[in-house]
Amino acid sequence: MRNDIQKKQELSKSDIFRQGVKRVIMTFVALSAVILLVRFLFQLFGADVSNPFVESIYRITSPMTWFFDLVFPTLRLTNVTRGVVEVSTLIAAAVWVLIGWLIGKLVGSPDRKPFDHQDLPI
Repeated sequence: MRNDIQKKQELSKSDIFRQGVKRVIMTFVALSAVILLVRFLFQLFGADVSNPFVESIYRITSPMTWFFDLVFPTLRLTNVTRGVVEVSTLIAAAVWVLIGWLIGKLVGSPDRKPFDHQDLPI
């Protein structure tokens, strides 16, 4: 009886740890997605790159979008405005959210149990 209670307490401590790690991951993913969407809006409306805030957003998000910048083109809206549609930023945001969600699922699922060879159907 005492061992069962102790196992339940240990399980709940590991669940609390997993949920904490999952929250940190999901918070990081959400902040990254928001910053990428801000970058997309700055590009769309042709924000001034010499502005320190705009420059810092571009500098922070460049590592998150560099691969997608090589794959997807940037579309100019018109010749009159400086705005562009950066498809790569939207795809980068979607991919990073998907990766974060998958990692969060792997880390945060309390019903996962360790692999046991007795579980094999053989």
